[in-house]
Amino acid sequence: MKARLNTHVIGQFVPSQFDEDTIRREFGEQFKEWCSMMQSQWDLEIRTPQTHRNMVVLRGDCDPTIFDWHRDNTIDKEPLTTLIPGRVLLLWSTATPTEIRLRDPSGPEIRVEPFDVVFLDNDECVHRVPPDLDIERWFLRVSFETTS
Repeated sequence: MKARLNTHVIGQFVPSQFDEDTIRREFGEQFKEWCSMMQSQWDLEIRTPQTHRNMVVLRGDCDPTIFDWHRDNTIDKEPLTTLIPGRVLLLWSTATPTEIRLRDPSGPEIRVEPFDVVFLDNDECVHRVPPDLDIERWFLRVSFETTS
């Protein structure tokens, strides 16, 4: 019997306009039941096509480890080591979605399509920016600790 993963696609999101304010507002409205799990400490990041151009063309404005398999919010800043427990992410992008796989290097990748919203359990999976990053993509990451 295959174990059910916490990490899974929870829906699709297509904003009415591609600008940061609209994406932030409409994402919060559409996924309010997921966002309601957030405690007061959470982080929402939106990367625009300009951010991605800087990341790829200039290799600036980003942490280079995001192109390697990693988990977010590790305690000692090493990408695969001790992390803050209970950390989860919501990930979304318009193109070349974030690559996700189980922490076990022999584990399968979790397939994600453009516009999918993924609930990612940071304890069970690692992820990375895809090597073939489409610099015209929009990306959203919400990082938070689950409530007990």
